[in-house]
Amino acid sequence: MKKRRKPFGATLTIVIIIAVVMLASYILSAIGFAGSKTVVTHDFLESSIISVNNILSIEGVRFIVGSFASNLNFFTPLAIFLAALISASIVESSGILKKIIMPFRQMNHFVLTIIVVFISMVSVFFGEYTFLLLMPILALIYKELGKNPLLGLLTVFLAVTIGFSSGVFINYYDYVLSETTQQVANASLDPNYVFGFYSYMYVKIISLFSLTFLLAYLIEKYLVKKIPKPDEEAEEIEFLENEAKALKLSLGFFFLYVGAIIYALHPNTWGATLLLDLSEDLYVARLFSENSPFNEGAFLVILVGFAITSYIYGTLTGKYKEVKDFSSGFSKHFEGMGETFVLIFFISQLLAILDWTNISTVVSVKLIEIMGTLEFTGAPLIMLLFVFTIIIGLLITSTIEKWELMSPIAVPLFMKANFTPEFAQIIFRAADGVSKAFTPLFPYYIILLGFIKKYNNEKPITLFGAIRLMIPILLIVLVAWIVILLMFYIIGLPIGPESYPTL
Repeated sequence: MKKRRKPFGATLTIVIIIAVVMLASYILSAIGFAGSKTVVTHDFLESSIISVNNILSIEGVRFIVGSFASNLNFFTPLAIFLAALISASIVESSGILKKIIMPFRQMNHFVLTIIVVFISMVSVFFGEYTFLLLMPILALIYKELGKNPLLGLLTVFLAVTIGFSSGVFINYYDYVLSETTQQVANASLDPNYVFGFYSYMYVKIISLFSLTFLLAYLIEKYLVKKIPKPDEEAEEIEFLENEAKALKLSLGFFFLYVGAIIYALHPNTWGATLLLDLSEDLYVARLFSENSPFNEGAFLVILVGFAITSYIYGTLTGKYKEVKDFSSGFSKHFEGMGETFVLIFFISQLLAILDWTNISTVVSVKLIEIMGTLEFTGAPLIMLLFVFTIIIGLLITSTIEKWELMSPIAVPLFMKANFTPEFAQIIFRAADGVSKAFTPLFPYYIILLGFIKKYNNEKPITLFGAIRLMIPILLIVLVAWIVILLMFYIIGLPIGPESYPTL
């Protein structure tokens, strides 16, 4: 009987992909593989030829050697990932999390899943940072509840990706993409067109509630059965008198701290000059623009709040007898995360090489060219944009970069087919979120793999293992998203205030 071949580890798989990409750049460069990239310049659509660069050339080798360390810049979440780990470490080491979740130990599992999915989808207001905001904490919560932390990790990842365009708030991605959409519409067909900022709010809200229950059901039906419960049940915890008092005081401080931060984020307070980009008009842009201190500083604010709250609780309960006891807890959650940093290092090299060679961009613009030549209208056009967005998302994970490439073709194509630009954008937003769960190039997928390794240390971690586990759910939700979008079009429902799918 033949022995079953062991799968390649995630790191080795990335190294092999790097070698394949380097060889592909040589071949594609040699045959002159190129595409036409269209962008908005000075209120006009302009096209330029972009070709594949050979990474095995002298310039390519100089790039590899010369940017070996700085390539980590392509993994933008790294610093925030560290802050998230420190925050989780502090909460875990103080023991406060065990006390907080004690009342929820007997909660029905399906109800818990619905709550986690809903909170995750609503939290996409924070964009991609939501992954780091929720994954470490939810893994700890599931662990303390006596459930498998892997289930909590995958639930958050699925909810955030699938619900990336859902929610009850307009986020920064909606704002940036709307500006691009308006520029393209003005430059291509209608110079008087104005994008309605809340134009697809109804789609966001309806998809939030419908997908919350669908995803929770699918997680219970598929993932719960595949991910076994841990052998050790959650230990029973009793409240001691000093612990109850410590919890009240520490949580009291935490809520006061959150209230102070919310007040400081108000545009007319002293905190606005410190945290917001006051050069922007819209509040969401003031919060999350590239020049906003809060954009990257949000996790510093969270870290400080968690640190002080945990210190108060740990000191009052005697957990921290000295300051060094508190500081030693800063690294507790880093245990078992070594392979994560190895994966981050190699994936950052892969992303840098893909960017330098232009392979992702050229392949994407060629696909966009094909999409533009297909004379589809109505429902087939909706499905066309959805599918092409997912395919392109396998190579380009950045939402903004992807729309900058696709919108100069997609927006005029939809307007000529009597669709509104707003409807084209929400189709893209829905498909973009789903696509992030299908590709190992997505930075937060790599972080997910690291957490999986931490809580499942006895098994080897493969690059596509988590994707294979999630695919049945992703395919069903993909169809559900298309059905929701088609429903708005076929019935003629408004997608937002005074906004419809068709012109």
